[in-house]
Order: sequence, then structure tokens, then C-alpha cells
Amino acid sequence: MCRKKGFTLVELLIVIVVIGVLSAMMMLSSTEAVSSAKATNIINNLRNWKTAALEWYADHTDIVNDKGKIKTSDTDNSYSGNFAANVKAKDILPYLGAGLKEDGDNVKDSSGGVYQTDFAEVNNKHIWCIIYTMPTEDERIKEKLEARAANVLLRNKAVNNSDKGRYTAAQATGVWAKAVAIEVIQFDN
Repeated sequence: MCRKKGFTLVELLIVIVVIGVLSAMMMLSSTEAVSSAKATNIINNLRNWKTAALEWYADHTDIVNDKGKIKTSDTDNSYSGNFAANVKAKDILPYLGAGLKEDGDNVKDSSGGVYQTDFAEVNNKHIWCIIYTMPTEDERIKEKLEARAANVLLRNKAVNNSDKGRYTAAQATGVWAKAVAIEVIQFDN
């Protein structure tokens, strides 16, 4: 009896299933890699912002005292308020590279994320922060940021932008909106 050459239906189905499983595994690992890369990019951008903010501060120490108060008059040495409430992300923009654009007082990046400044009070200390608000809420990116937060002095921000404190490994389940911040300078009250 002569047998025709070729594959049976069962053999073809098995090959299709194996290819499907392999491609699903590849897609899962590639989305994890993309999330990890995005989290790393956010952290690196925040570090660049911190450096730029410190450069801005160094250029303006003549108007800011060691408690973070801003000089109110050139004739006397009176200070009041806090300088960070008056310093906007757009003021720091000249200290950064290209690829960013002004959006009112804030700055947007190419992905639609927004950078802004904040001056929070935590444990009797004034903390000047740069806040990054992500364009979308992505659980994988948040998990990656939470895992790295304690190492880079990231802070989580609640929906109303009230400060929830510095992340530690034990606090990695803190409240997230879509924003994370990096501490620039800490002033005593």
C-alpha cells in the first residue's frame, strides 16, 4: 500500500499549539521588559530633574536662605514663604536637555507625562520635590517603581497630591495615583 507524503491534521494542530504557547511566552516577557525599561527611564529622568533643580538652586542661593525661605526685599534680609512654591518646572527647564516642552507652569515630555514642582511638609521638614505624573496608569510600571523607590528617594503621591511619605520596602503597597516624586532638597522648619 502506498502512503501519501505530508502531515496529518493532528500533527498540524500540535505544531500550531506549540507555536501559540511559545509566542504567548515571548509576548509576556517582552511586556515585562518594556515596563522595566519605562520605569528605569522615569527614574533616570527624575534624577536628571533633581540635578537640574539643584543647579537652579545653586544659581539662586542669593535669594534663598537655609530654611527654604525666599528673600522678600533687597534692602533688608527678610525672608518669608517658601521659594519652591514660586519655582515652577518651567523655570528649571533651561537646565535640562531637549525633548521637553512647557505646559503652563509645568513641563511635558514626549510620552505626555507631566513634571511639576512641589514643596511638602513632612515631619517638621520642608521638602522640595519634582513630581512626575504618568500619562497612563500601568500596574506593571507602578510595581517596578515601587520595587526601586527606596533606593532613589522616590515618594508616592495620593490623588489630592498630599504627601504620603518616602517609600520603604515595607511600604511598597502605598497609595498611588499616577504620580511619583523625587526629593530634591530637605529644609528644617
